[in-house]
Amino acid sequence: MKKLFLLFYIFFLAVSLFSEVNFEHVFGFQKIASNDEIAHLQFYDYNDDGIDELIASYSGYEYCRIVCYSLEGDTLQSYTLQIDSYDTVSNSFLIFDQDNETKMLFTYNAGNTIKYELYDFDSFSILDSLEYNFYNYYRVNEFSNIIISNTNADSLFYIGSRLSNLGSVEFEDTFTSKISLMNNQLDFVELINDYGLKYLYYPEYETIISIGMNSISTVGAWPCTTMEYNLGLLSNDLYSTIQPVLSVQGNAEWSYPALYEDYPVNYCLLTLNDDNYIDYGLTLYYRTLDSDDGTINHYRCYNSNFSELLWYSNDSNINNYYIRSSTCVPVNGENHFVMYFRSNQLEIRDRINGNIVHFQDTSITPFEIIKNSNSELFFFVEQEGETGYDVYMLDGDIQVSAEDNQISIAYHELKNYPNPFNPTTTISFSIADYTKNTELVIYNLKGQEIRQFSISDDQHSIVWNGTDENNYSVSSGIYFYKLRNGNYTSTKKMILLK
Repeated sequence: MKKLFLLFYIFFLAVSLFSEVNFEHVFGFQKIASNDEIAHLQFYDYNDDGIDELIASYSGYEYCRIVCYSLEGDTLQSYTLQIDSYDTVSNSFLIFDQDNETKMLFTYNAGNTIKYELYDFDSFSILDSLEYNFYNYYRVNEFSNIIISNTNADSLFYIGSRLSNLGSVEFEDTFTSKISLMNNQLDFVELINDYGLKYLYYPEYETIISIGMNSISTVGAWPCTTMEYNLGLLSNDLYSTIQPVLSVQGNAEWSYPALYEDYPVNYCLLTLNDDNYIDYGLTLYYRTLDSDDGTINHYRCYNSNFSELLWYSNDSNINNYYIRSSTCVPVNGENHFVMYFRSNQLEIRDRINGNIVHFQDTSITPFEIIKNSNSELFFFVEQEGETGYDVYMLDGDIQVSAEDNQISIAYHELKNYPNPFNPTTTISFSIADYTKNTELVIYNLKGQEIRQFSISDDQHSIVWNGTDENNYSVSSGIYFYKLRNGNYTSTKKMILLK
């Protein structure tokens, strides 16, 4: 009997280790009107029964809407605001508890004016409101998530917006509006340029993590665009100081075919729904388009206080469509992984070293992934026919097989010494299951290839003397070396000091 049980257990373990990531449909909900477009989602226990309901806001032409749904998809409550804007009304909201009351900060645009309204959420009555006019801009394109830095008597809200202007020179910018709340009174504090596309906030740190963008386009025979994305830290003070972390900039000429020079797109924070930020930091993704170098993926991981870039990778096993959504997930019972979706494909990456541990085709491509109060993940997908939305959860734990998992079998002891170095360093490694095309490639911070080495089956190290393929010396700075063997890769960082 014990042998039979052991064989069954081994069989079960083998099957589970080779399982794919699967999803279970849990409920669907319908739009109130066919033109409704989801703007923001939040789980909240609307009727105090210990079970979260789903609160959704919608954008529409000259209106916006707040709807409360049960987790069976039934509409429990709906509020509609009519706005004379002659345009689609973008919006965002945040429901929070303060002074034993449930409140909601709701923000929306009327043309180039942003409205901020504080509601008693139970009665949906307005407690206070204010507005800010962006005179130099034509319209508000969208709002980001709203962050509240505390829920005490005096609270600070960070509200991001993306605005555009039309003319002979067109430009688009992101801004952070900071609003204070005291005794149910809203006050405008300050406006912060270049940030507000997305926020992350961890209370144990006194900073708000934010990304932002700005672009300038000239109109002519062949319009040109300069695009810049920024990652920075905003101090959680009444008036924030800004610590820039990473800025990427590039140009595009919209000729036929288009000409690109390090043009950045799809700049996003991957490590959302994260309970382990302090241990594994933040992972950022963007792509650059270049007419000479092609499309380059950039995955970067910083430690929790952004004092160090932990790893960099430009590998991906899924295609070059935009990343639609991402979330942190446990894999094999460990909590240092991030999963992201592109066009019916998903990929899972280890946050410790940047290695890809799994990728597959998937039946869903969620546009949003959020947690409820029980830390359960919900994946939101638009229904065919665009009449509503379907909601999924993970169907079982995520298990990654040894064949997929690069962490344990692909490489061992990839390292360089000395590090930092000048003028040479020795990169050593051992390889499991050598393949003929094994190589080691050195990249700069932009992801551009600097030097390539072919690796033989009995080779365990190479010496790099700080030169490129043309034997020119490269400048001081951070470089990455990547060992590639078949489908497996591993990347490490080194510093050249002169």
